[in-house]
Amino acid sequence: MRLSATELHDEARNFVEYAQLGQRLESFDFYFTGSYALDAMAWPDVDINVRFAGHHEDIFALGSEILKALSPSWFELRHTANEPDSPGIYFLGFETRRHSILWNVDIWFLDDDRFAANRDWLQATSSAMTSKRRDSIVAIKQSLLTRGVYPTQRSSMEVYAAVLNGDVRDVEEFDAWCSQ
Repeated sequence: MRLSATELHDEARNFVEYAQLGQRLESFDFYFTGSYALDAMAWPDVDINVRFAGHHEDIFALGSEILKALSPSWFELRHTANEPDSPGIYFLGFETRRHSILWNVDIWFLDDDRFAANRDWLQATSSAMTSKRRDSIVAIKQSLLTRGVYPTQRSSMEVYAAVLNGDVRDVEEFDAWCSQ
């Protein structure tokens, strides 16, 4: 049974509280981003951006704390500064179950410029969001998820751009927009 976007967002809020993500990150400058922050969720995924302050040991300690407390089924911590197209300096990702839902959490440690730029993007996107646009975004993501191409071959960023900048309303229009 697939949860509605509203149910999924409620579950995400409960998961964030259960996993104590805000508390675990309170020593960092951070914000939630992506579909959780925009209330446009199609799958159980929480994205967080953190300003990297140059203290590597704090990232390692956070990773260790997550491993001990949440027993993730998948965990990755990697230095990404030299990876092509990487938005961050470090990536900490993990998957863990709560109430039979497998949650994916991506935490990006960003330099000051990328941290600010993503925050600006998030604020602009949030301001441009209407209930109709949100419904279109979620419906397109759900269709792409059903096809098995989201989030691996098609990204949320593409969906947001298509709906918010291209006035795309459904997956057929999205397909046409992508083929342009």
